[in-house]
Amino acid sequence: HAYMIVSIGRNAPDAPDARPRFARNMLTSAPLPDLAITSAEAMRINGGQGYEVRAKAKGAGGAPLALVQWLRFGGGGSFLRVIGVVGKDRWDEMFPRFRAVRDGLDAR
Repeated sequence: HAYMIVSIGRNAPDAPDARPRFARNMLTSAPLPDLAITSAEAMRINGGQGYEVRAKAKGAGGAPLALVQWLRFGGGGSFLRVIGVVGKDRWDEMFPRFRAVRDGLDAR
């Protein structure tokens, strides 16, 4: 199974140099066993400042999972958070779909 979580939040740091830690902390707070970050980088998302974090973890029964989290930062500390989770064996198939959903979202 693959799933996505989309949410909006407040209180993101305005300083770009504080955003990497904020993004990592957001993902590592997920209640998944053996969660480990595999990559993290600043990026543009739909023309705005964003941050991508990829990770691996264990799912139910110990099945290996692959995860991606994108944060797109807005004004006043607001942010859009998109998380995609899938079994590691389906990552290559699902990652482009996760990206398409991310790119199709527009905060109004």
